[in-house]
Amino acid sequence: MDQQKSRLEKLREKQDKLRNRIRQEQSKINKLERKERTRQLIQVGGLLEIAGLLEIDKGVLLGSLMDLAATLNNNKNEYKKTEWKQVGDRILAEREAERKARRKAELEANSTENEEIEADELLDDIEEAAATTEIGYERRY
Repeated sequence: MDQQKSRLEKLREKQDKLRNRIRQEQSKINKLERKERTRQLIQVGGLLEIAGLLEIDKGVLLGSLMDLAATLNNNKNEYKKTEWKQVGDRILAEREAERKARRKAELEANSTENEEIEADELLDDIEEAAATTEIGYERRY
C-alpha cells in the first residue's frame, strides 16, 4: 500500500513538473506573439506616418480605413489594389534607397574621420619615438 502511495506521489510530482513546463512554454509563445503584434503595429504606425496621417482626426482615419477595407475585400477592385501596391512599393523602395545612401555617406564620413585620427595618432607615436632616440623628426604641415 505504501509503495502505491509513493508511486502515486511521484506521478503527481511529474504531473506538476509537466504542468509547470507547459505554463513556461505557453508563456514563451505568448511573449513571442506579443512581440510580433507589437512589431506589426509599429510597422502600420510607420506607414501611417509616411502617408502623413498621424495628425488626422481619429474618427476620419478609422472611417476611411473601414472604407478602404471594404474596397480591398471587393474582388471587383483588383486593378485598384494593383495600382495602390505599385505606388506603395515604389515609395517604400525610394525611402529604402535614401536610407541606404544616408547610411553609406555616414559610414564614409566616419571612415575618413577615423583614418585622419589614426594618421594623427601614428604621427604622434613617431614624434614620441623620435624624441626618445637620437633620430631627429619634425612634423611638417
